[in-house]
Amino acid sequence: MAKHDASRALFCGLAMAGGLLAACQTPAMTPAVLAPADAGNLAKVTTAMREATGQARLELGPVDAAAPGEIFLLPPPPGPFETHSLAVPVRFDIMMQDGACFAVDPETGTAHRLAGVACAPRQNDVQRR
Repeated sequence: MAKHDASRALFCGLAMAGGLLAACQTPAMTPAVLAPADAGNLAKVTTAMREATGQARLELGPVDAAAPGEIFLLPPPPGPFETHSLAVPVRFDIMMQDGACFAVDPETGTAHRLAGVACAPRQNDVQRR
């Protein structure tokens, strides 16, 4: 009888753990755009990305009207003893989850919350190139 009780307790414990894990799943991120893509909102993006990346000097590239769901972090300009730089801009996808905006690195999947930044779900999502 004790063996039956132990196996039942184990089964119940595993079932509860599985139920808790299922309940803790977070909704998937959805593609988004900055809304509005004005100077004030872009300043908030810059501030949030500075905090997320730990870079004191950070410059955003221009927002492309053809790809409004992306932002680019520009590389620092060459130093005084450099003639050119091989650094390239870093692209991030704008995503939403539970009403919050995130910048997601498409290569690593790392998501940075963009606190205070306004965004909206992307309409007519087109396939990536």
